Amino acid sequence: LFLRRMAQQTPALTAGLACCAVLGIVFLVRTWFGGGSASGRTTCSVSGTPSSVEVLDLKGCGLTTLPDLSRFTRLRKLDASQNGLSDLPALPASVRTLFLSSNAFADLPASLSSLPELRMLALRSNKPAS
Repeated sequence: LFLRRMAQQTPALTAGLACCAVLGIVFLVRTWFGGGSASGRTTCSVSGTPSSVEVLDLKGCGLTTLPDLSRFTRLRKLDASQNGLSDLPALPASVRTLFLSSNAFADLPASLSSLPELRMLALRSNKPAS
């Protein structure tokens, strides 16, 4: 019932809620922190985001560098796709899923070696800036 009401009030969430309802998960983190919001605006700032978040969506924010994410010690999934990133700073060691597609990476970022929990990495469609 809760999911149905949320979907009716926020049509943009309908697909995500339906998908996650099947899995028994309510996935609203993207709405509150990062790449999207219930009002349709993009929020690309991490200031004010609780350090306990496990999912952070910075997709399509026009970033050329990532903000300091070291305080997010429980971060499991980071989506920084569709930006202008060419370098990757140190990330919390807890990161398991990392989306870096459609950026400007010429090589594998050296900081990936400091992610012992990393299980999934997406780096497709990277075009180095000329």
